[in-house]
Amino acid sequence: PDQLARLRERHREAGDAGFARWQQRWAELAAEVRSHVDEGRDPADPAVQETARQWAGLMDRMTGGDRGILSAMYASIDGKGPEAATRGVVTAEVWEYIKRAFAVGYQI
Repeated sequence: PDQLARLRERHREAGDAGFARWQQRWAELAAEVRSHVDEGRDPADPAVQETARQWAGLMDRMTGGDRGILSAMYASIDGKGPEAATRGVVTAEVWEYIKRAFAVGYQI
C-alpha cells in the first residue's frame, strides 16, 4: 500500500500530460523490443542493450528512482501477467525478452 501511494504521488506530480508521455514512451520501447524479437537479435546485441538502458531510464523516471516501487511493479507484471498488469502495453513475449536483456546486464 505504501509503494502504491508513492507511485500515485509520483504520477500526480508528473500530471496527466507527464504520465501520458511516460505511457507513450513505454509503448514505443515495447515496440522496439518487439522489433528486436522479430529480427531474432540476441539480448546481448548492443542495440538491444541500448533499448534496455532506455527502458531502465524510463522506469527510473516513472518511479522517482524508488527501487522498491520498481520491484513491486515488476512483481505485479510477473504475477498478473504482462498484458493485464500493463493494460496491453507489454506482451508476454516482450516481457520475457526484456528480462533476458536485463539478465545479460549492460554498462551504465
